[in-house]
Amino acid sequence: MNKQEKNQEMEALREALKGAPTTFVLTYRGLTVNQVSSLRKKVRATASRYRVVKNRLALRVLKGTPLAPLSEHFRGATAIAYSERDPAPLAKVLEEFTKDNQGLAIKAGFVDGRVIAAQDVKALASLPSREVLVTRLLAILNAPMTRLVTVLKGPARSLVQAMDQIAKQKEAHGRSAGEPPQS
Repeated sequence: MNKQEKNQEMEALREALKGAPTTFVLTYRGLTVNQVSSLRKKVRATASRYRVVKNRLALRVLKGTPLAPLSEHFRGATAIAYSERDPAPLAKVLEEFTKDNQGLAIKAGFVDGRVIAAQDVKALASLPSREVLVTRLLAILNAPMTRLVTVLKGPARSLVQAMDQIAKQKEAHGRSAGEPPQS
């Protein structure tokens, strides 16, 4: 690889990582082409990217960036998976893939401005998606208001039920007195 190609590769990597607040450093060994293609497809389904990188070039790109603490993990065969969105779906895909394919292992990750270890990535993968968490939070916040509205409706509902019972009693009493039912 000549100097111009290296510069192009470094610039492409810099651009890719610039807008990615979530990055996972991976090691791969013995993966077949079909396995890598399958991994790329699953990663793309989460609106993320997977890329094999040269350690020297990656280290140059990381120097002076928020991702610099990941530098110690760029040894051996290295790939990165990165996303601009929620980190949980990408972590879930990577974790599932590592269970089925021993050739891929997670070294570390960078999520929300801090480095996380491989076991933390597993914990992140077990979390529900952001949408599910937001839905649960809204349901929890909405529950007291729903109960309050139900309690406030109680007296009005009781009044309506009492008036209905009175109307039924009058109707039943009126029929027993020999009055014809009113239409």
